[in-house]
Amino acid sequence: MKSRFQRRILRRCPGIGMSSYLCCLARAQPKSVTLEVAPNGRYLQRSDGVPFFVQSDTAWTLSRDYSREEVAKYLESRRALKFNTIQMSAVFFVTPAMEAQIGEAFTDGDFAKPVATHRDKVDWTVREATRPGFVVALNPIWGNQRKKPIKKNGVEKCRDLGRRLARRCRDNPGARD
Repeated sequence: MKSRFQRRILRRCPGIGMSSYLCCLARAQPKSVTLEVAPNGRYLQRSDGVPFFVQSDTAWTLSRDYSREEVAKYLESRRALKFNTIQMSAVFFVTPAMEAQIGEAFTDGDFAKPVATHRDKVDWTVREATRPGFVVALNPIWGNQRKKPIKKNGVEKCRDLGRRLARRCRDNPGARD
């Protein structure tokens, strides 16, 4: 049975689901300590039962709009400000020219055909953020115009997108098991 927290995320991301949104709750901490939904379903906690307070900065376009040097500076400044979580999106678009923006991430807008350079930059950004110990909350796709490509691709391709992101995050040395 899914918790209220899990059901809320599933309602907001039909087809993509919780596994992808929380797939990169990744961090450079011992593998013996992981994040999980608390038994009451109302908050996150560490596997040792200690509640995890998310002190997050949102950088939706971090992997898309910034150079590697800018990402490194950003992460350094966030560490100095005592953030513990970076919230970002693997694919982010907000303008009416969304077809061009979605094309940066997927060939012909098809979620089954990711563009390697975009995928690699997202993976690199997540690895860089987890190296100093940040949790990364990775949203698979976000933007004002997101409904059109999600409908075009259908539920199964959306689920596959979430699963691919989860597998790639799992391969990150800083990611949880």
